[in-house]
Amino acid sequence: MWLELEDEARDIVAKALHGGLRLDAQRLTAIEHGHWHPHTLIPPGITRYTQHSQPLSNGYFFLSPDQSEAAVVDPAGDATAIGTHIEAAGRPLRYICITHRHNDHADAAAALLARYPQAQILMHAAEAAARNDLPALGAGIIDQQRIAFGNGTIEIIVTPGHTDGSSCFYFGDVIFVGDTLFAGSIGRNFGPMTTAFEQLANIRTRILSLPATTTILPGHGPATTVALEKAHNPFFSNED
Repeated sequence: MWLELEDEARDIVAKALHGGLRLDAQRLTAIEHGHWHPHTLIPPGITRYTQHSQPLSNGYFFLSPDQSEAAVVDPAGDATAIGTHIEAAGRPLRYICITHRHNDHADAAAALLARYPQAQILMHAAEAAARNDLPALGAGIIDQQRIAFGNGTIEIIVTPGHTDGSSCFYFGDVIFVGDTLFAGSIGRNFGPMTTAFEQLANIRTRILSLPATTTILPGHGPATTVALEKAHNPFFSNED
């Protein structure tokens, strides 16, 4: 996170300190000086690719447990490039999962939907309302909703903070978190209806409460795990 998004990460810390959020100085120093890096592997069956949007972001492609259906998370940049992963897998695209409304995570969604009209967009209504390039989604996804995906499910975990409708997608032992949480940091709070304090509370209760081995796949920077964030993230120094 610090190497790949140094300016943004420093800005997050500056705003956190100014806003009265408590940070663990020892953990912060270790990350800033490159003494800690998660080195977490992407689990088999999930492809992470760097999207040529600005700023650079992570997109993900994965198959259902029985490999009968495909899904993408946070499509941005070039829809044709994203389509290469879908075509290579040779499975129908069932879902376009969008964690939040920002262009570097969603600006290829409309083009991808036009290319794969059978796909369904999974996005919180608060986020969809901010994008006029996507069809109306009605109520959108809701917290704790379980969505059928082949012979498995994708669970929705809503974590307001980075944006008011920021949502995570929990699949097996992996959670796609968008910009809610990064390795060793958190996403900036854009609100306007939620605060950074609420974001931290949502991360604690909704993400860091998952099994310790759960792999966290963020919208920027490297993968991490629940255990590593509890042990090293300076925003969460008192997590059990």
